[in-house]
Amino acid sequence: MDLEVATTLASILGEHTQTPASVYFLAWEGYADLNDAYRGSGTILGSYGRQMHVRHGSLADVGPVAAARGTDMPLWWIPEDCSWTVGNDIYARSVYVGGSAECIDDILQQPLLESVRVAASEKVVAEDY
Repeated sequence: MDLEVATTLASILGEHTQTPASVYFLAWEGYADLNDAYRGSGTILGSYGRQMHVRHGSLADVGPVAAARGTDMPLWWIPEDCSWTVGNDIYARSVYVGGSAECIDDILQQPLLESVRVAASEKVVAEDY
């Protein structure tokens, strides 16, 4: 995810959580140049059996502090209150956000973010298939 997109998204999401200072970031362990801040932070098993490093931080960290490697943002962001979730796969070109109707409306209204509403009942096929 592009840094400008990530910081714009973080600014919107911060308005839709009670815990903007308590967010879990997940980064794939397979990144050769994974940010050292993720190593030793604990791991969980993610989608497709991928091991993910979990780092605790703040939405204010989105940017170079929270980068998984270089300027790449972590694949998943989850606030402590679970009011929304940001996620994508290591091969995906899209980022998915689940949240309240108000949260999604705010994202859809941001001109910098190319976004489309998808209902929970819709099947979303990865771009690479």
